[in-house]
Amino acid sequence: MMASRSNKPSTNQLEKHSNVKAAPNMASPKSPYSSLDVQRSKLDDFVDLLKAYKLKHGHCDVPIGYRDDNGYALGSRCHQERRASRDPGYPKARRSELSALGFRFDVRVLDPTGEILLQRVAQFKAERGHCKIGKKYVCDDGFTLGVRVSYYMRRADKSGRNVMRDELLRLGFQRQAPAVKSDYYADPEQQKPVLDAVKAFKKEHGHVDVAARYIDPNGLKLGTRLTEARVAHKAGRLSPVFREALEQLGVSLASRDLVMPLNDFVVLLKAYKQKHGDCDVPHAYRDENGYALGNRCYVERRNARKPDYPQARRSELSEMGFSFDVTVIDPEGEVLLQRVVQFKAEHGHCSIPSSYVCDDGFTLGNRVRNLMRKAEHSGRQALRNQLIELGVPPMKAHKRAAEEIVRAVIDYKQAHGSRKIELRYRSPGGIALGMWLYRERVRALKGEEDRELRVRLEALGVSYDIVNPDGSVRKA
Repeated sequence: MMASRSNKPSTNQLEKHSNVKAAPNMASPKSPYSSLDVQRSKLDDFVDLLKAYKLKHGHCDVPIGYRDDNGYALGSRCHQERRASRDPGYPKARRSELSALGFRFDVRVLDPTGEILLQRVAQFKAERGHCKIGKKYVCDDGFTLGVRVSYYMRRADKSGRNVMRDELLRLGFQRQAPAVKSDYYADPEQQKPVLDAVKAFKKEHGHVDVAARYIDPNGLKLGTRLTEARVAHKAGRLSPVFREALEQLGVSLASRDLVMPLNDFVVLLKAYKQKHGDCDVPHAYRDENGYALGNRCYVERRNARKPDYPQARRSELSEMGFSFDVTVIDPEGEVLLQRVVQFKAEHGHCSIPSSYVCDDGFTLGNRVRNLMRKAEHSGRQALRNQLIELGVPPMKAHKRAAEEIVRAVIDYKQAHGSRKIELRYRSPGGIALGMWLYRERVRALKGEEDRELRVRLEALGVSYDIVNPDGSVRKA
C-alpha cells in the first residue's frame, strides 16, 4: 500500500531530485522556520529547480499545483519558502539570492482554482452588471461562488492570496456588510404560543423545569423553544419583552444547573422506585414527561465525586437506595457485553483489536477500547469490571497488543521491503503504525517503552532513533 501523498517534500524526495544530503539548520532552533522542510535542502538545490522552471517558462511564478518532470511538487515548495520568509529568523542572504533570480516573496501566484474563480466572477458580472455576490449564492451547476469568494477575501492576508484579492476588487467585488442580528422572538405573535405553553405546563406539573425534548399536547416543541431562548439570552439577542415574560413565569434563562433541587430529584426517584422497585435507573430511561432521568442520575453520580458535594444530599439519596459508586448498565452496554461474549466464543480469547469490526458493521474493537479507557470518567466502572471478568485486558489508550504491532510490521516488510515506515502510514487493518512507532520512540527517550517489544521490533529492522529536522539523530 502506498502512503498518502503530502504537500511537503520529504528528505527522501529532496535527495532523489537533487542528489544531496540534508543541510544543517540556518535559523534559530526556536524559530518556526527551523522546523520546515525547506531546511532540508541547500539553497543551491532550490535555485537549480527554479532556474530550470524559469528556463522553460520565462519566470519564477510557479503555480501552487505545479510538479516538475520528476514529479517534485515545486509549487508547494515555493509556497513553503514564502511562508518561511515571514519569520524574523529567515536568512537575508537567502532572500537576496532568490530575489535576484526573480522569485517573489510578497505575492502568491494565482493557482488554477483561483483563475477559475476569477472567470466565474467575471461571468457573474457580465450577466448581472455588478459583483455584489451574496455569500449563499450558488451557480446553476452547483459551484458555490459566494462562499469561495468570501473565503478568499477573508483569508487573503493570512493565506498569501493578496494578488487574488486585488483582482477581485479590480473586477468590482464588494464586501457584504455583516448582517445585524435581530432580537430573538421580538414578534408578539411568536411569543404568545410559547408563553401559553409554559403556563399550561406550570399549571399541570407545578413547575417550569421543562425537559429539552418535551412536546406539549398541541405539538409545540416547548423544550426546544426554551433552549433556543437560553442560547439567545447568552448571546444578548433575546427580546427584552420576551425575557421579562419568561422570568415572571419562573423560567430560568441562565445555563441549566446540573444539580437540580433535591426535592425535585427525590420526587422523580420515588416515582421510579414505586414503579420498578429500585433506584437503578438505566442510562437511557425517560419518564412519561420525556425527562431524561437516567442521564440525570449519571450527572448526580458525577457531581458526587466533587469535594464540595453536600453530605446531607448524599445521605438522603443513599437512604432511598440510590447508589453512587456504580453505574447501571444501559442497553448499549448490555449489547456490548453480548458482542464480547460472542467474540470470545468464536476466537477463544478477548484480546479484541481496536480495528476489529463485526460482520454487520458493529465497531466492537473501537467501542471496547473507548469504554476501557474512559470508564472512570464516564462512570461505567461496573461495565468495565464485567469486561475484565470476561477476559478483556485493561490496556491503556495508546497501548496495543504486542502481537498486533509485530504482525503489522511483518506485513509491511513483506509488502515494501526495507523501506522506512512513513509517519502517516496506516496498515490495511486500520493500525496507524507510523504514528504508533513515533510515539513509542518518544517513550523510549524517557525509558518508558516496552523493552520486550522493542527487542522484537529491532530484530525486524525497526529503528528507535529519532531524526531531527536538521539531520541530527537522537539515540533512544
